Amino acid sequence: LHLHAVTARRTRHRAQEDAGAIQHGVTVVNVGRAHRPLEGIDAIAHRDRTNAVGLDAPDFDTLVDSPIYCGNPTLKALKVRNVPHLFLVEGRGNYDLDKWAADTQKIAETAADLWGSIPFDRYVFFNFVGPSFGGGLEHSGSAVMGYDTFGFAPRDKYVQQLGLISHEYFHAWNIKRLRPKGLGPFVYQEENYTHCLWIAEGHTAYYDNLLVRRSGLCSDDEY
Repeated sequence: LHLHAVTARRTRHRAQEDAGAIQHGVTVVNVGRAHRPLEGIDAIAHRDRTNAVGLDAPDFDTLVDSPIYCGNPTLKALKVRNVPHLFLVEGRGNYDLDKWAADTQKIAETAADLWGSIPFDRYVFFNFVGPSFGGGLEHSGSAVMGYDTFGFAPRDKYVQQLGLISHEYFHAWNIKRLRPKGLGPFVYQEENYTHCLWIAEGHTAYYDNLLVRRSGLCSDDEY
């Protein structure tokens, strides 16, 4: 499977041998109406000495909030306040990988300074590049983001992409931890509504480009 498009509303896939695939946990884990999510799900799978890859989640909410990716991406290891951050990229584009990763780290450091602490022990930036890719979706320990193949130049486009990263990373605090009541814990057997996105998304939208500016990655005029 190959990720064909990533947006906050839509994910499409197609078969292709030389690329990876990603699924949001909620799209592959189902809860029937006759069943209730159980706390303390134990050992879905473990990484063992044979180097087999496994998943482990402390509870159902964590499981469905965890994107599942398989493939052969480009990886950059980052650290923010001694917390490991993984910068994952799949797809070719007109980006400078080293600069993109370094700028992402600056944004993460600025966000951590704003909040004063980091609420997770590991974070993954899932970056997918391809024709007409776009948008993003936050998770408690990661974000899945899409970028157009030629969306990194000229400079105004690149600054816009940094704003997307800043926005989704900020959500790790605002919405994933500090959140309206309707956005968790979820009732998976029915719709979940909130009238508070104006503040949850509004605060995040205010800070996304501001953090890019505070990181020294754009000028006052660009901001």
